[in-house]
Amino acid sequence: MELGRQNQGWTIIFILVCCMAMAQAKRTASTKKIVRIEAFENCQDRPNTPEFFKTRNYIDKVKLERVKMEQIINAEYIINKPVKRLTSEVEILKCETKDNSSCEYQMRYKLPDLCNLFLDKNQFYTPFIQSMSPTVKCPLNKPMYRIINGTFSGDSASSSMISLMPGSDNSYWAIKFSYKDDANLKEACCLYIIIKSYQLRMRQ
Repeated sequence: MELGRQNQGWTIIFILVCCMAMAQAKRTASTKKIVRIEAFENCQDRPNTPEFFKTRNYIDKVKLERVKMEQIINAEYIINKPVKRLTSEVEILKCETKDNSSCEYQMRYKLPDLCNLFLDKNQFYTPFIQSMSPTVKCPLNKPMYRIINGTFSGDSASSSMISLMPGSDNSYWAIKFSYKDDANLKEACCLYIIIKSYQLRMRQ
């Protein structure tokens, strides 16, 4: 009888320990959504020739590095077509892979005054804009703007970017960003950015 009570006691203790371990696992493991830039380049559906870029603005010498939750971006932005006021269009596609042939159109929207966005503070793109030299402001009339150790935090950007992309977990997204000069409404630049959203398991 005494032995039976002892066995029952150990069984209860074992169950309690298991429950505590499971509760601790739930507390120490959680998931977090982040986004990362996978590619930053000129639009692939535009001509890739020296003659074409002589009258266009374009990104060059892009270098992406990852440091923990941040990405460091270095590049040169070449201005061959000075512009005073910018009207931009953003097209968003959802992709199965980095290959643009797997992308499906999702949405398109216009930004009528891109110049004001350069002045915004506390946005996910703010550190990136602030890393450019000389300072980016309208009109864009410098021969070149250097992006020097621009930072993009996938952690802080997630809430604002992923909220715009329904069903985005572990997906690739292509962002085609183009702008025109309000003076003549001719396209001055087109950039193609691929990002991926991740679900990371975090321990607390």
